[in-house]
Amino acid sequence: MISKKHQCVFIHIPKTAGTSIEKKLGHFEELTFGAQDHRTLQEIKENTNRILHLKKSLYTAKRGNYNRIIPHLRNAIDPEITATQFKTYYKFTFVRNSWTRVFSYYTMVMKDDFFHKKKYQMDVTPLSFKEFVKQKIDVKHLSQLRYIETNRGMNDIDFIGRFENLKEDFAHVCDTLGIPDSTLPKLNSYPYRDYREVYDKETKDLVYKLFKEEIDYFKFEFDT
Repeated sequence: MISKKHQCVFIHIPKTAGTSIEKKLGHFEELTFGAQDHRTLQEIKENTNRILHLKKSLYTAKRGNYNRIIPHLRNAIDPEITATQFKTYYKFTFVRNSWTRVFSYYTMVMKDDFFHKKKYQMDVTPLSFKEFVKQKIDVKHLSQLRYIETNRGMNDIDFIGRFENLKEDFAHVCDTLGIPDSTLPKLNSYPYRDYREVYDKETKDLVYKLFKEEIDYFKFEFDT
């Protein structure tokens, strides 16, 4: 999300307390379906490119996608964020231990009708956690690195907080942005068992294999 009030860009990686952070930064008043901004840093960066949006408007016109022409033309004329703003705004995100995040994602899917019944089509036969990891995990979509890497690698992100250190790290963000109160509202939180009770060696190893790149990069460990 882009906040011109606070002059920052927050990259909301799913299942990292991002909904609470967006609410705190004033991105939405009421939490409704689709209110969150899950764009990657690269997608937001591309909004600064007026020529790119002009080309996209011409391309969509040729393909007959007329409902998408106006948004691209609007960004070509008056971009949501300028190149100067992107360069100077404070760009931050929060990441989470891959094992806890995968289980948290599974818990959300099983409790949310849209994900449970429509996206993953599990209205007839719900999957166990193990089968869900084996059958339904889309690493490309869920990868935390893809949210914050740009054409400059990791050089465009200013701060990466940890979900496991949320209170202290978000206080650091607020101090940087000049926000006096760092208290976060509690939103989209699901009660679930201790993830260590759910994993066995097979699922533990499978998650490591699937998310090896981010686990190694952030030095995540199973028990932390």
